[in-house]
Amino acid sequence: MKSLFWIWVFKSFQRCLAGRFNANGNNNEQNPFYCYRVRLGQFPLTEGAFSSWRFWGRNGVIQRHQQQRLSPTPLRDLPSTFAAKAAASITPASIAATTPHDTYSQWFDHYNKEYDDFDEEYAEYYDDDDDNIFHIEDGIVMTRRNPTKEQSTTESTSLKVRKRKSQKPATTTIDIQKEQTTSTSHILALTQPIVPISINMDHQTGQEFASPDAMDLLADSGLQMARLDQSDWIEWKMHDSTKKLLKDHTEREALELGEVLVYVGTAKQDGHGSHLPIIKTKAMLPLSAHDMAELLMDSSKVKIYNKMSLGRKDVQTLAEGTKIVTNLTKPPIAKSSMVSCTMMHSRKLSPLSSLLETKKRRVRSDPDVTEAEESSPHKNNNTYLVVSRAVPGMIDGDLKDLPRNDILLGVNLLEDVGENRCIMTAITHVYSPILPTLLAKTMGVSSAINFVKDIRDAFNQEEGS
Repeated sequence: MKSLFWIWVFKSFQRCLAGRFNANGNNNEQNPFYCYRVRLGQFPLTEGAFSSWRFWGRNGVIQRHQQQRLSPTPLRDLPSTFAAKAAASITPASIAATTPHDTYSQWFDHYNKEYDDFDEEYAEYYDDDDDNIFHIEDGIVMTRRNPTKEQSTTESTSLKVRKRKSQKPATTTIDIQKEQTTSTSHILALTQPIVPISINMDHQTGQEFASPDAMDLLADSGLQMARLDQSDWIEWKMHDSTKKLLKDHTEREALELGEVLVYVGTAKQDGHGSHLPIIKTKAMLPLSAHDMAELLMDSSKVKIYNKMSLGRKDVQTLAEGTKIVTNLTKPPIAKSSMVSCTMMHSRKLSPLSSLLETKKRRVRSDPDVTEAEESSPHKNNNTYLVVSRAVPGMIDGDLKDLPRNDILLGVNLLEDVGENRCIMTAITHVYSPILPTLLAKTMGVSSAINFVKDIRDAFNQEEGS
């Protein structure tokens, strides 16, 4: 008889753990707690204890919302042997002795302590398999009544499923830290003009761009940004100085005069740095597209066009024309040096392939675009594309302690227009923690213009000498 009795106790307790109980409110003001009945008896819970927990659905976990209590270990973690032990500790006598001051969290404190002891003793027998201790078929709906107000609130509850582990040798342990292939959806998100917030930039190491397909996608995004006046991603507006220039000159005439045309972009979609301006410039440079692309990729020559740089270092080569670099800079307004880690990629584009890639993008966003609009005045000359994107996950050592500059997107479209001359369309989208958002536009425009002037000065001096 005793055996049958304890089997009945365990089965009843199992139903309790699985959430199979009825909820009845108690509106007696002298007893401001809730009684939740199970087959063995009552578990009194104070209003404060119960309201401090919120229960989610089928695959949810018990989550803490209103107070700073730790979430209890999920009940499904109980091995069957320990469940029997726990069931045996709850007797009709112990239930009858329960007072209104015994709270839900107090019961779990005792449960967690007992389970920790068990876990240490039997951990060696654990491994993942498909056996469950308890089975919850559906979410449970519990009604909680306020003892002082005639109203009810309903919350859905369920417990997270964790699987019991069977006895297997320790030699079957699998290293869960094994390197995994980056998912296609992750690559698509990381190669968009604006990286979605769902992507954690701190974890990007540049290995995401080791695949040629990933690099093609980023190059296509960069080409879209450089060639299109408008897109689904960016709304471009002429800077005031550019508006004045183009009132009296065509774009080509202004470029031949040595002017720098400036456009300021605003992101149309949310993402990393979408609150910051994106700066686009067009300018004529006194060197070929090939030479300019090589200059940008040569870390030893970075100080030619970046006066704030303290030096750039090649960290890793991912493929031909693709590498990861770290750059130390000392902006005038910064108290210390700053670090940036960037993936850089350079490629030569045939005029046909670059136009086709652009056309595919434009037709998707604007069905009215014609082939005539896709023509380029420089299609018979060499065209190069350099794209870059921040990969701060590669920053290590002492550099981790430095403030960080992130080049969220850098694009340089270089098109030959004659011997040792090219038109550069440059796009810069940068996040710097030391730069107030209000100054981002002014400083961004100034830096973009100075970039062009520094290159011109360096190569005009070479021609003069």
